[in-house]
Amino acid sequence: EITRTTAANSRSSGSSMPDGRRHRSTLWEDPVILASRIPIDRIELGAVISRGAFGEVYRGRYRDQDVAIKTLLPEKRKDLAHIQAFLAEVRLMATMEHPHIVQFVGVAWESLSDLFCVSEFMAGGDLRSLLKEYLAAGVRQGMDAGKVRIAYQVAYALTYLHSLEPVVLHRDLKSRNILLTEALDAKITDFGASRIRSDATMTAGVGSSLWMAPEVMMGQRYGEKADVFSLGVVISELDTHELPYAHAKESG
Repeated sequence: EITRTTAANSRSSGSSMPDGRRHRSTLWEDPVILASRIPIDRIELGAVISRGAFGEVYRGRYRDQDVAIKTLLPEKRKDLAHIQAFLAEVRLMATMEHPHIVQFVGVAWESLSDLFCVSEFMAGGDLRSLLKEYLAAGVRQGMDAGKVRIAYQVAYALTYLHSLEPVVLHRDLKSRNILLTEALDAKITDFGASRIRSDATMTAGVGSSLWMAPEVMMGQRYGEKADVFSLGVVISELDTHELPYAHAKESG
């Protein structure tokens, strides 16, 4: 049930900063972002379905379609660096189209401090929650046709990312970032940590340690293989239903 509707129509002066100052940003003026703009008055916000360190996701409606709506947390909306990172994720999502990547719908705003990234709603929830249910219900461990299909679909999406020019690295692939349809088909989401591959070492604040490749954890240069390592950890989760290293004991 929708609990509230976003207020006011979009205004063309979307480059105003939270404190009223004008800020001209390369990303803010990017034609890809501008072409992806949708009317804010058509977005209806419902209940929060997830919350992270920087943003929260609502279930909502857009043009009579169920959607997921991502926004920055209120305390992060005053920080230009967080706004720029949010816009960078929007731009990346707007340039991708693949059956196993969550479909981008558009972005809406009234100001830089009031951004809404809209994507398709995935009714099956995330893979980590499903595997947690399997574990609690005593579902037999091991791979079956459904799990193999999920693994294949995620691998297919990664292959697409790694075949782009330039190559895109997800950098935070984990079961929580794999969403499911009601039929349990998988799609990758959360491109907030994703980057175009470069020769530079990219490690700071990236990824979740349980899914992180050794070279990333050690601060070494890395590429597509880091995503493949994370996929291997996800496949282990599919097999056992448990978090990585669930039975590991601290030594020493």
